[in-house]
Amino acid sequence: MSEFERFEAWRSANETALAIHRKWEDLDPDELGAMVLKLRRELDPFFDWFPAGWYRKEQLLAHVGAMASNLSSANKESCHRDINDLVYADMPALFTHLLTEYKKSLSR
Repeated sequence: MSEFERFEAWRSANETALAIHRKWEDLDPDELGAMVLKLRRELDPFFDWFPAGWYRKEQLLAHVGAMASNLSSANKESCHRDINDLVYADMPALFTHLLTEYKKSLSR
């Protein structure tokens, strides 16, 4: 995956995460769960690319996993914090990581 493709993949995943966040109150757990599964598929390429020990990888996996699990059990309220953490911490951290790696690639 090229740097440009990574930024495009991030943009798509971020749009999905923001849509989940915006629609949280209006959609039922099944509808949100389908969106979370889409988000997981969009994030999958990053999980192989992340360097070992990248500090947000485990949090990102945990938040997406908790949402998928809780929504499949119709337990919407227990994972509201996860979408907030994803939108306000994980996705911005991923973007910062992408920028850092891109800057490194320019100096090689």
